[in-house]
This record gives sequence, C-alpha cells and structure tokens, in this order.
Amino acid sequence: MMPSSHQKHRQKSNQTAHQMPNSPNQDASTTQINQREVQCLLYDRVHGKTVGSVALHEVKTILAQQPNYFAWIYLLRPESEVLQQIKQDFGLHELAIEDTTALFQRTKIETYGETLFVVFSTVMQNIQLDKLEFGSSNIFLTDRYIISVRQSDALCEQQVASLCKANPHQMVHGPAYIFYALMNCLVEEYMPAIEHLHDRLQDLKKNIFTDRFHRKTLVYLYSLKEELTSFHLAVVPTKEVTCYLIAHQSAELRKVIPKDVIPYFRDIQDKILSTLDIIQSQSEMQKSAMDVHLAQVSLSQNEIVKRLASWAAILAVPTLISSVYGMNFDNMPELHWPAAYFIVLLIMVVLSSFLYYRLKQINWL
Repeated sequence: MMPSSHQKHRQKSNQTAHQMPNSPNQDASTTQINQREVQCLLYDRVHGKTVGSVALHEVKTILAQQPNYFAWIYLLRPESEVLQQIKQDFGLHELAIEDTTALFQRTKIETYGETLFVVFSTVMQNIQLDKLEFGSSNIFLTDRYIISVRQSDALCEQQVASLCKANPHQMVHGPAYIFYALMNCLVEEYMPAIEHLHDRLQDLKKNIFTDRFHRKTLVYLYSLKEELTSFHLAVVPTKEVTCYLIAHQSAELRKVIPKDVIPYFRDIQDKILSTLDIIQSQSEMQKSAMDVHLAQVSLSQNEIVKRLASWAAILAVPTLISSVYGMNFDNMPELHWPAAYFIVLLIMVVLSSFLYYRLKQINWL
C-alpha cells in the first residue's frame, strides 16, 4: 500500500527532527517557512538563534527538556487530525480549535487559562478576479510557544521567519516578538489592498464622467462599495485588539507579552488607524463617484428632454397653421388669394426659423 501524503510528510519531519537539537548551526534553509501543512521551528531564547525544525509530535518533549527554548508551530490548512494533536499536546480549548477551522472569523482576542487566542482578519487582492479576498489567521500564544493557523494562502510566514533570523537580539522576547511580527505583516498587507481599490476607482473615471449611462459602471461602483464596507468591518476589530494589548495590565497577559514588546504594538496601532482613515476617504470618494455618475446620467437625460421639447415647439408652429386651414371653412378670404399658399409657407418657415434661432441661443438645441 502506498503511504499517504500526510504520512510521507510525517516521515520527512521525523528525519529532520533527528538532526535537531544537537545542531544549533543547522543550515538556515531547513528553517524556512514553505507551503507544507505543518512547520515547527525552535528558537533559543538566551542566544536569540534559530535551533532548527522538528516534527510536531516532538515539540512538547523538547520544550520540557530545554527550558530556554520556545517553539513556533505554523499550520497551513491543517487536517482535523493535526488540530486534534496540537489540542492534546498543548491543552488548547475546543472552542478555539473549532474557530481555526472556519475560513473567516471576526478579529477577536480571548484567554483560555494561560493561553492567549487571537484571530486576525486577513485581506488579499485576487488579481485574476479583480477583487479582494478576506480570510483569518488564528494564533495561540504562551510564553513557551506560538501556534499560527491559516486556512488561506500563506503570505507572511516566510517574511517573519527571515525577520527573526535577521534580528536575533529581538528573539529574547520569546514568542511575543513572533506574534508582533505576524500581526505587523498582516496589517501591512492592508495597504496594497487599499491601493488596489484606489487604482480600480481611478480606472473608472473615464466611464464616470460621460454623457452616456453605463449599467456596468454603476454595478462596478456598487461592488467597490461592498468591498470597502467589508474591508472596514475587518479592520475595525483589529484596532480593538491592539488597544487591548497596549492597555491591559493583567498579570496573565504580561507573562505572555513582556512590557518591552508593548511599544511595537503601538506602531501597529498607528498603521491600523491610518488604514481606517484611508478606507474612510476611499468610501467617500466612491460615494462621490456614484453620485457624480448618477448626476451625469440625469443631466444627459435632461439634455435629451430639452432637445425633444425644442423640436416639438418648432414643429408645433406649422402644425397649428396647417390645422387651421384643415377646418374647411368657406369664409376664409385668403383661400382665394393666388399667393396665399406661398405666403402661409413663408410664415411657417420664418416662425420655425425664429424659434430654432432662439432655442439655439439658450442652448436647448
């Protein structure tokens, strides 16, 4: 029987684990985050260095043997068996585990005993579909480990792993620094998404400022409004989480997040506030663009009505005169004039030309 992909991955992780903890100078390539389902990295808190990667089932044992070590466990679209394993190994709450299986969860922060559970909203731009995609990143945090679970594509973990390697002096803060780095990376992903929405709105200018009504333009503006609203709803709770991390003074939280790390969260808070301001301005621009487009359409319709009314007035003159002569009365002396027909035609032309001239002057034609 051929082994499953999960078994192959487990065998590969076990082979890597046997090289670990006696090789602190292990090749850095083995510690890079990739697209595997499970990645477990160990760090030395004292020296701030990456120790190496190990198998998931060995993390708990190694942490018990090495009090100066802490672990970063990264799970990308994990199977239920993997979630159950980390639940048993680290005593995670079943409600938190249930939240990690959802594709999208509202940003929140909760405590389960000594474990801090945080959900962050993620925003990515799908260039092919020309729209934003919303997801969530789930983080379990203690002073000995950090577990990050994502159901969407991984974008930040590689950057965070490189950042941790480049700043060993920051790793003395333990899992709290990785937690900050992950959160900071997720927040920085908001800006490209905003720029993408801004570019889409700018591309609509040529369709907005036009005399012709385009239903697709109105539909596109509405979809932009919907995405901006979803974006705003995703970012606002993130601000609440950062405020909680900065202001909360409980002993349990201080044990997980040292006091020296708090200033870094203030920097994240500033980025979130800037993001909210930009989203608000973009929403106002979108609303103005929709109002302008509808106003342009209304003006265009008014112009059409004015032209129709002008031509109706011009044609009303010969119509009125013709209707008078169509009544077949005998006592109409001009009927017997030899030049009456040409005189009446001349009157029609003169009056119609005069109306055309006056309507042209007032821009009705």
